[in-house]
Amino acid sequence: MNRLLVSTPFRVALILGAAFLIAFVVADVVAFALIQQELDRRADQTIVDTFKVISGAYGDSDQIDLVDSVRSHAASTLDHDKIYGLADAAGTVLAGNVKTVPAIDGWATLAGRSLGLPSDQYGDYRVFVGVVGAGLTAAALAKCP
Repeated sequence: MNRLLVSTPFRVALILGAAFLIAFVVADVVAFALIQQELDRRADQTIVDTFKVISGAYGDSDQIDLVDSVRSHAASTLDHDKIYGLADAAGTVLAGNVKTVPAIDGWATLAGRSLGLPSDQYGDYRVFVGVVGAGLTAAALAKCP
């Protein structure tokens, strides 16, 4: 073994092999980070688009259409993969499949328990909350992977 370490071709092959392995690991980490960033961006865009669709139902200050829109979105989910909520200015939930709508404006990542879901089995949710109009707050949320 000692004669192999003295051999220049063996040392060059060992150095190049280690360099290749390190470069492969670094490229792998960078690729996974870029893929995760792109998936997060797409998920956020989907949430914003859903919020726009829901808030668009409030067209002529028609609260009934807005409540129906939130209810239909909430009814179309499976196993709480996406959750929706609509609350009035006092924080009372008018529609949706959550018991509480967070009192925030914009983006947050919240545990399922803080949204009134029965247990932490649902994990974390990426949340977008915005004011629709006349003191009504709507939330569109998607489950974090």
